[in-house]
Amino acid sequence: MRIFVGRFVTLERERPEVEAIAVDGEMVVGTGGFRSMRGAAGARAEVIEVPGVSVPGLVDAHIHVEWLGEALGQLDLRHLDRDEIIAAVAARAVTLPAGSWVRGSGWDESFFEPAAFPTATDLDGATSRHPVLLTRIDHHAVWANSSALAAAGIDASTGDPSAGRFVRDTAGGPNGVAIDGAMAPLLAAIPPATEQSRKERIHLALSRCAAWGLTTVHDAGIDADALDLYYRLGREGPLPTRVYAMATAPGDLAQDLVENGPRATKHQITLRTIKLFRDGALGSRGARLTAPYHDSPGHLGIDLIESGELMEWVLKAAERGIQVATHAIGDFAIRDVLDAYETASDAARALRFRVEHASVLDPRDLLRFADLGVVASIQPVFISEYARWAADRVGPARLPWVSATKDLLATGAPIAAGSDFPASVSGDPRATLYAMVARRGPDEEPSGGWQPHQAIDRMAALRLMTWGPAYASFTERTAGALGPGRVADFTAFATDLRAGPPEQLLDLPVSMTVVGGGIRYRAS
Repeated sequence: MRIFVGRFVTLERERPEVEAIAVDGEMVVGTGGFRSMRGAAGARAEVIEVPGVSVPGLVDAHIHVEWLGEALGQLDLRHLDRDEIIAAVAARAVTLPAGSWVRGSGWDESFFEPAAFPTATDLDGATSRHPVLLTRIDHHAVWANSSALAAAGIDASTGDPSAGRFVRDTAGGPNGVAIDGAMAPLLAAIPPATEQSRKERIHLALSRCAAWGLTTVHDAGIDADALDLYYRLGREGPLPTRVYAMATAPGDLAQDLVENGPRATKHQITLRTIKLFRDGALGSRGARLTAPYHDSPGHLGIDLIESGELMEWVLKAAERGIQVATHAIGDFAIRDVLDAYETASDAARALRFRVEHASVLDPRDLLRFADLGVVASIQPVFISEYARWAADRVGPARLPWVSATKDLLATGAPIAAGSDFPASVSGDPRATLYAMVARRGPDEEPSGGWQPHQAIDRMAALRLMTWGPAYASFTERTAGALGPGRVADFTAFATDLRAGPPEQLLDLPVSMTVVGGGIRYRAS
């Protein structure tokens, strides 16, 4: 038996704040004053002092774990202009043997002058001895140099795939930027990572998540090999965080789920969800819109899956009791996904089907989330990017549809908040909280907040990172709050997140992260 002593915000109605929680195994067995908890637990109970103020364990409802681990070893290109990126590539290249790939992620052409997609020629000056492949911040586009294009067999005769496109030069040849499905040959040309390196990436990423204060992550797209690596890590000892995984569809793991049903939770890993992709990203103009892009007349975005195939997956999953989570950013894609979910009838509510991102949401579809019982899985930190270029992409009439958090919350729809990191500016949950409360990115821009009327209060934001993801993962009875019969997952901050100016949310020191009563992170 353990007794944790400090200040605990429980999110429970009867006892919203307590001094101590008693834990037996992984579960909370009592909450209240220290004396009463000590009396119930007995003198032999271990007492652990928890500094600061604790909240129920924070959850990221949409993150990419292995990508995060991979990104930690790559060039970080966020907020850099074109020349700074080229210089960073050149500096990294001189440290690597000829022929080794230079990788980086996080570039965003809105920081370039002019704000246009870059070219292979831009990177060729950095190195001619190494293939270079840099991933855009949304992970829906890559930027390659000429060596990488050659390694992938891409030349002037290469056509566009059905679910992607190459940005082209004036002669019609691929110029170095590949979007969505067109990324595949470039990614396939990279020498595959070893199982050991993949395993190390996953553990490194989960450890970083625990240090951020996350107790659970929803890994938004894994394959069978990644699941096996998770299980191997779990057999070696407790994972730094719990994992609620989604199987990428189409794919062998997703096919196995829709044929055989959900996997039992094992080593803190749950798999009962398939992840589909209806469209691309708004920044790279791959999000599927109903009307053309404001800054690209005639272009509607990209269909990564057709409506008929989407429907087939949804109905198969519904039949086998599998949750469906579908990436949909543009208003056309969101409506198409909701239409497919509606066809599945009561299964959509019972299986808590999810729309991942739901960024450009037509007001006519706003109430459908609550009506159908569909979870809106949102990423508030997208505000950092949307504030710079969303108006250019969708124009003034549709701009109020973008990231309308407060409007969505007002409908009563189930909502879970995450980061999509590293396909966003930050995976730190404090940045997610801050974005919801202040409508600003982790750089505290824009100064007045972006569409500030969509801001929500701190406790509502906290629930979207605790109870909301618990509901989205079918664990709202045992997680999402602190009370008897719930798992002992909590995040301790050195100071109270409920007090002080919003800017302080970004710098709240994480003092302790506890998962199932076990300390997974403790500040030195």
